[in-house]
Amino acid sequence: MIVIGAVGLNGSGKDALIEYLHERYGIPVLSMGDLVREMAAQRGMRPTRSNLHEVSQQAIEQHGADFFAEKLIAQIEDKPWGVVGITGIRTPADVRAFRKRFGNDFILVYVRVSDAHTRFERVQRRDEARDPQSYDKFLEQDREEMEIFQIEETIKKADITIDNDGSLREFYHKIEKHVAKPVLDTSEQNSRKRRGGMMDTKEAYQERAEAQLKALEARIELMEAQAEKAKAEAKVEYGRQLEDLRQKRKEAEERLEGLKVAGTEAWRELMTGVDEAMTALESAVNSAAARFD
Repeated sequence: MIVIGAVGLNGSGKDALIEYLHERYGIPVLSMGDLVREMAAQRGMRPTRSNLHEVSQQAIEQHGADFFAEKLIAQIEDKPWGVVGITGIRTPADVRAFRKRFGNDFILVYVRVSDAHTRFERVQRRDEARDPQSYDKFLEQDREEMEIFQIEETIKKADITIDNDGSLREFYHKIEKHVAKPVLDTSEQNSRKRRGGMMDTKEAYQERAEAQLKALEARIELMEAQAEKAKAEAKVEYGRQLEDLRQKRKEAEERLEGLKVAGTEAWRELMTGVDEAMTALESAVNSAAARFD
């Protein structure tokens, strides 16, 4: 199993990286921060940054530095996933725990932003109650988190560094180049090797096809949202492209539904049709995405 973790300072885009992989490729995501927030909720504490730091520190003091990492590792080991994304990695102990369990299959990505003002502006735009309202307070929280979690030491352990000083579109292109293509393509190749030519069960094939379709649908929805914001002239062209995508999506859905209801022997004969429909849809989505960019 490939485990992709992201580390970076507040407002760097580390969670956005994992969210992009989830939306684009359908990989499941687990959050270390969610574990802390659940513990805070159980104690009746508001999820402010200071409260979450307090809960996190107390848990580490009571159970060890790798407490949260080990909890997520236990969850991962119960799942039949080929790839999983992890948000909320902060401490060197987190990295040691994941590397101990997954070895080179744990990939840590550092999302770097050169200007703290850029990060602060992004934090202001997301408008969450837990975020500081002044630049000085923002920098103070940076210092506190670096001291509490030793984030600078964690950053040194990163396998990949991505600079996120530009637009969201530029960031996505870098994720594709430095993470998605080298890491996810390798994961799929290794998955095929592990299957060793063994024939799929109907359930396993169907699960993968549904996950692929879901990931493509998420990309289409993103383009639909972009089209809504486009100017009138561009909106017409986008509309034509989206209609083509919807037709191909419908064909893929229909072929997959036919496979679902097919008998034990017949379903394998329908695999080729499903694969062809999925390939046509993915190709169309990639082509449309390039035009939308």
